[in-house]
Amino acid sequence: MKGNTYAGGIRQVLAAMALTVAIGVTLSAQAQNLIPPSEDQGEIPGFGGTGLAGLYYDNGNNFSSAAGSQAEASFTANNLCFPDCLGNSFTDSAGGLQLFTNGSASNFNFFTSVEPVRLTWDNSEIVMAGYIAITTPGTYTFTVGSDDNTFLTIGGVQQQILGGGPQTFQDTFTQAGLYKISVDFLEINGASRLSFVADDPNGNCIIGCYNVDNNLNPNDLFYSDADLSGAPAPTIGGGWAAIAVAGLMGIEMMRRRSAVRRV
Repeated sequence: MKGNTYAGGIRQVLAAMALTVAIGVTLSAQAQNLIPPSEDQGEIPGFGGTGLAGLYYDNGNNFSSAAGSQAEASFTANNLCFPDCLGNSFTDSAGGLQLFTNGSASNFNFFTSVEPVRLTWDNSEIVMAGYIAITTPGTYTFTVGSDDNTFLTIGGVQQQILGGGPQTFQDTFTQAGLYKISVDFLEINGASRLSFVADDPNGNCIIGCYNVDNNLNPNDLFYSDADLSGAPAPTIGGGWAAIAVAGLMGIEMMRRRSAVRRV
């Protein structure tokens, strides 16, 4: 895999923005916006998933991604199972970001340039972006549980998941590779949860899967980083990696205000 450069990263973000604007959300389940194999991150890495890059915003204190606020914390999410992928909920008064993510997030960085992060979970927002590895062409099944609301985009196709029971949808991928994925989760108050489970064309669970010991298995989710082949911890506070992550997240903030495919 070729190494990324600053210029290459900027070109990738600009290309992603152009593609996202150009590709409308359609009623077909055909996933779009595959990273071409000729690009730096087009091929599937030979190592395990590094997780998605995440940012935290305290909506209750007027911080939000839609308003362009500075994030109050960054982290890596190796699974989107908060507090788990079994349908359980988190009580908002029980704690903040670290307790809500319940072991599925790491590399926490709480920025000191903004107000102290609140220790409860009411009126919170987390935005995550990166890539999902599709190893075999075919139709994949995704099941998302959300309380309250989630905007999920895979390969340019957006889903809006409102608070309530799990929502299942399918996307068809015509070729293997890394596809962009972004998640914007919004919690209002009371209880909260976010779960993301994926099955491959053969019905095998590939994301949000538990082993015989009831522990979550590793999965093929990758963040965008300046040296993906080395799988380092993400640095969101500066450098082109910050621009890339912000670009991917910002694209979806614009898209969620436009057409949304409801299932």
